[in-house]
Amino acid sequence: MKRFFVILTLMLSIAVSAFADKQIIAVWDIVNGSGNYVGNKVAQDFKAELTTALVNSGAFNVVERGQLKSVLREFSFQQSGMVDPATAVQIGKMSGAGLTFVGNVVTATVGHQDNFVYKSVKAKVKLNYKIIDNKTGVIKISEMVEGNSSVVDGQRVNTELLMYNAVKEAVEKVTAALTELNPVSACVIRTHEKWVYINVGSENGVKVGDMYGIYSEGNNLVDPVTGDILGTEEFHIDNMKIIKVMPKYSIGVRKNNKRAVFPEMKVRRIFGK
Repeated sequence: MKRFFVILTLMLSIAVSAFADKQIIAVWDIVNGSGNYVGNKVAQDFKAELTTALVNSGAFNVVERGQLKSVLREFSFQQSGMVDPATAVQIGKMSGAGLTFVGNVVTATVGHQDNFVYKSVKAKVKLNYKIIDNKTGVIKISEMVEGNSSVVDGQRVNTELLMYNAVKEAVEKVTAALTELNPVSACVIRTHEKWVYINVGSENGVKVGDMYGIYSEGNNLVDPVTGDILGTEEFHIDNMKIIKVMPKYSIGVRKNNKRAVFPEMKVRRIFGK
């Protein structure tokens, strides 16, 4: 038993050191709470799409439940529905993950819809999910997300594809919320006119079209009572859109190009800009 945990600890420490900037998240099986069989497929598709999206984001390493089976068996742990925060802390300690994702399908339907302009066939999914901090047991995010997909009635309808597209829309919303907890960050390598070169690329999950904020740092923020450094002043300089991605670096074009940008300035992925 001790040998097992020594090996597990070594494996996790190697993974953490190799991906120091990435958050490790444990993704649990999605529970079908929709009350129909369609929800089973939706739950499977959602987990698969979410896992892929998080890995591709460059901000996360994903520990799936399948990778934890041997550990879970050691503790005779079984999942039944949504995992409570206390249990998530235990899972985090076992897996080395900083966050745990748990969720359940609330709605999974495909049906006809009449909006008075045209008739359509619409797929709709709703998922209730939680993101739990394994160190503290605090729920960082607790939300309901929805995904929809439809085609005009009379066209050839592929219900599985409709449902899959609805799942993808919901996954995009979850991924955006998660990545805001741990955005891809880097620094400026060099600048040339309105172009900015940064030290992260496709190996870090950067993609053409991503938006990044550029920031300069000021003085340390020191607690006057304890003397602890609480953080650093940060000043937003500009935003940029990624136009070219190489394995180890990327190039972005600035949005305003009014204030000077220098090497070593910080950049961080942003959303909704």
